[in-house]
Amino acid sequence: MTITVGFSRPKSGFVPFAWAIMWYQGSDFSHSYIRFKSNSLDRELIYQASSTMVNFWGATYFESKETIAAEYEIEVTDDQYRQLMQYFIDNAGKPYGVLQLVAMFVNRTFGIKLDALTNGDREFVCSELVARILSDLDIPEGTENLDYMLPVDVKHICDTSPRFKRIR
Repeated sequence: MTITVGFSRPKSGFVPFAWAIMWYQGSDFSHSYIRFKSNSLDRELIYQASSTMVNFWGATYFESKETIAAEYEIEVTDDQYRQLMQYFIDNAGKPYGVLQLVAMFVNRTFGIKLDALTNGDREFVCSELVARILSDLDIPEGTENLDYMLPVDVKHICDTSPRFKRIR
């Protein structure tokens, strides 16, 4: 079985928050997500932290709203896939970590950690959510400080780990 780690940006014109992330990272994407196929539903789903919470979107709807910059496949065992689906369901609906974004910016810009604004797995930003999933898959490269991971950090893991195959 495979899952896909992806990176995207909004299709709809100027979205200040997304463009600020792209400017800050020096990238053409502002968002990271997981794509997977539900065989029983015959649908591809997107698992992400966006807007106000961790959520699922249908891939067709997602692609109508987002421009995909890159995607990477990784093989997972049947047991890992089952554990991932359990994790996805158990964490769906958790809040988006707005204050965590402030901590990430301050840490990256000034080298100051504001751990009081981060909160482990009680709230998520998109890149932290994906990084935690990769960490659960025993992909250690760069995942030691999950609360401060940016989308470019997650992409770097995908670019450098031999377990990933770029598909887009």
